[in-house]
Amino acid sequence: MTAEGWLSADGTGFTAAKVRVIMVWMGVAPGGLSPSPEIEQREGEVTVTELAHRLDRALWTLYAWIRSG
Repeated sequence: MTAEGWLSADGTGFTAAKVRVIMVWMGVAPGGLSPSPEIEQREGEVTVTELAHRLDRALWTLYAWIRSG
């Protein structure tokens, strides 16, 4: 994207990290972030991704909240 002249919101070029954040925010998670098919979701439970959408927050924000307790 940077090679094609695109700039990010802060006016700088795109990095791999910025693209990953955008992908997560848009719900197109890169490998390793998809829920495990082995875990059954109970009634009333939501995934972190679902909660991020409900709260209109970036997924990485919720993970930061979880880490900070």
